[in-house]
Amino acid sequence: MTEQERDQILLKLLEIVSGHEEKLSSIQENVTSLEEKFTDLEDEVHNISRTVAKIEVEHGNKIQLLADGQISILEKLNSFEKRFESDEKELVNHSNRIWHLEDHIGIA
Repeated sequence: MTEQERDQILLKLLEIVSGHEEKLSSIQENVTSLEEKFTDLEDEVHNISRTVAKIEVEHGNKIQLLADGQISILEKLNSFEKRFESDEKELVNHSNRIWHLEDHIGIA
């Protein structure tokens, strides 16, 4: 192999290596860009997770308050129903007594 042939081969190799360096540089830029985007996404997911946790706590407390209020309303309703039943029985009793008294004294 002559010196000229060797130089041509070396030039070709240099061109190939040079082309690969450019490609590697481009790939490195893409990787760096992807890493930055991934970091941004991680930050965004972290922020969303904090927001969701905050919402869960706030709404959990509100839901508990609503449930407590519902229980209180049901307890009052039960109390009113018992009182209504008692008053209704007493009204029927009074109505029967009035009917007997009217019947006894002849008012009809």
